[in-house]
Amino acid sequence: MIETRVAVKNVVEGQIPLHMQEEYPLFGSFLKQYYESQEHFSSPVSIVKNIDQLLKVGTYTSDIINSGITTTTQFVDFTDSTIYVKSTAGWPDRYGLLKINDEIVTYTSLGSTSFQGCIRGFSGITTYNFYGKKVSYETSENDSHKLGSEVKNLSIIFLQEFFKKIKTQFLPGFENLEFNSQIKQSNFLIQSKDFYTTKGTPQANNILFKALFGEESETIKPQDYLIKASANDYRPVRQVVVSPISGNPLDLIGGSLNQEVTTDTGIFTSYGSISNVETNTFDGDIYIRCWFWIW
Repeated sequence: MIETRVAVKNVVEGQIPLHMQEEYPLFGSFLKQYYESQEHFSSPVSIVKNIDQLLKVGTYTSDIINSGITTTTQFVDFTDSTIYVKSTAGWPDRYGLLKINDEIVTYTSLGSTSFQGCIRGFSGITTYNFYGKKVSYETSENDSHKLGSEVKNLSIIFLQEFFKKIKTQFLPGFENLEFNSQIKQSNFLIQSKDFYTTKGTPQANNILFKALFGEESETIKPQDYLIKASANDYRPVRQVVVSPISGNPLDLIGGSLNQEVTTDTGIFTSYGSISNVETNTFDGDIYIRCWFWIW
């Protein structure tokens, strides 16, 4: 999440009256530490303060969407204050929450492969369920953990669940599907209208398979292999004839044709998926005939 607001922890000490600072010299430090505990990444205060950003698909980076699990690279004893893992990419810089087996841990800083200043046997929210309106809050105790133990990022589970809700709004039916790791999901959601306008075409099928599996696909239509009662090629679709300006007309197949609204003629905005293209020549001029469905 991109933090653009002034944090209270950075200005609270300067708001205390001078006579209180003289009488209670540690009061400012106490307030600063309190607000620091309330304003850390993905905390309730941070979420409420940045709710307008959470509603924007572009806020969710790959680190937030795809991260969440790493593993320990060393044995973790009961009293260890540093925990070594494969990677800390996507984790908060300070005061994040992690869970190893049944133990919840918070930390004060991190390196590229370690969590430092760990406070063991912590407590926190471990699961969210927006639709069931349930939150699981757990406490834990110090424990030892063997090498290769799974480490779960509890600091981003709310953001991941919120992103799943956004996926439901943009792409219903896709919210529980895992996209290919090479796909930037935020861009896929932003362009979801293009996917739906070409839905059912070979191009749309190929986009879907690339997004989910990272593989090319080939669409086979049974009608192309059936014996027809007539050799005529009937097309129960709309047609439009246009003059080419640039590019290859065959690239239009599977694309969208958009008609902007014109107030003087009373024509409303419409768009359709181009199913086929045919090039013709008349009096030396080239014309392109497009077949498409209307929405």
